[in-house]
Parts: sequence; structure tokens; C-alpha cells
Amino acid sequence: MTIEKTEGRITGQAKSEAGTPTDKTGPGKITPAVERLKSIQQHILERANAEADEVRAEGKARAERIVSAGRERIETGTSDDIERLKTKLAAEAGKQLAILRARHRMQLLEQKTRIIDQVFRNVADKLLFNDRYWALLRGRLKHLAGHEGTIRCRAEHAETFAKILDELNKETNGKMPPLGEEPVSIAGGFVLEGTSFDVDESLDAELANFREKVLPELIQKAFADV
Repeated sequence: MTIEKTEGRITGQAKSEAGTPTDKTGPGKITPAVERLKSIQQHILERANAEADEVRAEGKARAERIVSAGRERIETGTSDDIERLKTKLAAEAGKQLAILRARHRMQLLEQKTRIIDQVFRNVADKLLFNDRYWALLRGRLKHLAGHEGTIRCRAEHAETFAKILDELNKETNGKMPPLGEEPVSIAGGFVLEGTSFDVDESLDAELANFREKVLPELIQKAFADV
């Protein structure tokens, strides 16, 4: 039997015993060779398809593993980023809160200081019109009899101090230091600018000393609820 290819079809011819070809390619008649060829081709295709399915399945599984790992990394990274962001925001919020608290405490302290300053200014104003305070100053001036130096006071009080010194000079036989012409910037009282030392009997110094002693107790009592 011979097999030949004609017009794109595979045909087979069987020879008779006399050598005359016998046509077996009529409609619906397929030779065993073609049947076998088709069988082999089908087997190859099936095997190829099976291998392709395996490759596709393996590729899909691998891709899913890669995607899953990537997603896990992304999710983990995102989670870590979120945690870091939360930590950063919490730290920043704590910092801002601390700043606000410090600012609030500072504002309260400034307000308390202004109130206390005003209280002491009011005290100073009242003392300047208090006879007992001027009597105290007169006694302190008298203790300076015999000391060298110059008495200085506030410009508005110069006339009053001049009268007090005149009286004390009579009592001490002229041993009082003179009153200087140049005033000093103080709330009240006087200072002695001596040749070897100075004496500060200003109202400013008196109130500063008093303030230092009573301020803690004053704040506690005056601002206990603040």
C-alpha cells in the first residue's frame, strides 16, 4: 500500500494482485494509516493540552502565591505604616498638648503676676498717704545721722524730705546727710548714696522683700481654685 498527498488530503491506494490500483478513498472511507495518523495527532494534542493545562495551573498557582505574598507585604507594610503614623500622630498630639498646657500655665501665671503686681501697687499708693509709714521713714533717716553721703528721693517727695531733714538736723546738731538735688526713680522712701556704702530704704525694696516672703502663701490663698 502507498500513501500520497493530493490537494491537501491524505489518500491511500491498495493494489490488486494484478497490480491495478484499487481506490479506497470514497466518501466516508478512511484508510487505517490516516486513522492512525489522526489518532497520533489527537494524542499529541491531548498531551500538549494536558501539559499546557499543567503549565497554566502551575503558572496560575505561582502567580497566586506571588500575588498573595505581595498582598501580604503590602498589607503588612500598610499596617506598619499605619502604626507608625498612629505613633507619630500620638507623639505629635502629646507634644502639642504639652505645649498648650505649658502655654495655659504661662498665661495663668502672667495673669496671676499682673494681679499681684496691681495689689502691691495699691499697697504702695496707700502707704504713701499713711502717717505711720512717714513716721517710720523719719526714724530710719535719723539713724543715718553722722553718715557721709547724699539722701535722694522721688521728685514729688523732695519738699517733704527737706522738711524732715531740717527737723532732724535740729535734733542731731546738723549731723544729717544733705538732700541731693537729683531725684531717683522710686515709688517712695529714700536712698543714701554714701562714700563707702549705700543704704536702700526705698518703698520698692521694702515691697520686694515683703513680696518675696508672702508670695507663696498669697498665691496659694488667692488662687487656690485656679
